[in-house]
Amino acid sequence: MNHIKRSLAVLLALLLTLAASSPALAAESGSITASAGAAKAGERMTVTLSVQENPGFAALKLELSYDTDKLSFTGAENGSFQTNMNSFILSSGKVNLLWDKGDGDATGNGALAALHFTVKSGATGSANVSLRFVEANNWDLQSLQFNATGCTVAIDAAAGGSIGGGTGGGSSAGTGNANTAVEGATPTGTPQVEQPVSYQDVEAYRWFYDAVQYVTAHDLMNGVAAAGGPTLFQPNAGTSRCMVITVLARLYGADVSGGTPWYAKAVAWAQTIGVSDGQNPTNMITREQLVVMLYRYAQIKGFDTSAKAKLGAYQDAASVHSWATDAMQWAVGSELINGSNNLLMPRGTTTRAQLAAILMRFCENYSVWK
Repeated sequence: MNHIKRSLAVLLALLLTLAASSPALAAESGSITASAGAAKAGERMTVTLSVQENPGFAALKLELSYDTDKLSFTGAENGSFQTNMNSFILSSGKVNLLWDKGDGDATGNGALAALHFTVKSGATGSANVSLRFVEANNWDLQSLQFNATGCTVAIDAAAGGSIGGGTGGGSSAGTGNANTAVEGATPTGTPQVEQPVSYQDVEAYRWFYDAVQYVTAHDLMNGVAAAGGPTLFQPNAGTSRCMVITVLARLYGADVSGGTPWYAKAVAWAQTIGVSDGQNPTNMITREQLVVMLYRYAQIKGFDTSAKAKLGAYQDAASVHSWATDAMQWAVGSELINGSNNLLMPRGTTTRAQLAAILMRFCENYSVWK
């Protein structure tokens, strides 16, 4: 028995010695790189973040910094990973980017995020966009490492059409064309608000913040006040067809007040002018239905709708209905709508935040508020 005990003691000592002398397992690592095409002063542009050799992350944090004298950060969109992605502005020129999987590890490689900027008017030369890896872990709470690499954006000093600052979903090309309206009341002046409108669910770091402020200031969309509670914008809620019709009627200058139900006058206006047939007004509107209405509205107003983009690069281009193809080509070519992860999602429901962003781009593209 003593012989066995001595043998076990020797074996245990040997194992402890080996464990002490062996190097700790290194954290798994991957790489994250930023890339962008050339941009023009006064236009929107997008920096794409891509991940390679991804070990599988449940949480990831990066710090973004950029040249504030040449670029303005306008928001970020999630990439192909099913994660909750948020951007938090720390200070001028510095933003925290956070990903949280919530139910396991995000695996695979590809597009991690799209970072949206506006190139400032008069900017020349190039602008630096830097990334710093902060921390990451997998679902088992093991630390991970990522090598993060930024990029340099070449700037063409010859400014293109002025399309203003975007929020989510912009890229680098735009038309900026404006034409005289041929019928309907044209909004005049630019409504201003002395202080930003405060919605409890629209924090300043959200990619749609500026767009929500814009549509509220121009009385195109408003918040929802709960009884005895705060006023909410409900950015992630779906948008009904009658809500979009009402917004376009307001933009046109039509009187839509006093109808029963509340959207009756707006629907009658849409049927008369040809923006919509008015069917199924309370149904949620899809992305392709929205751009069809906007396309018809632009044509009725005499705006230039010649900007068209081919849809073949999007994996779900075939799911665009034939009746929406021209409108979708125009919307993509005019930067009103942009795909995510090579997907247009034409039959997906349009959220209120997405509608606000698209309306802001539309109004700025065509200089609606003069």
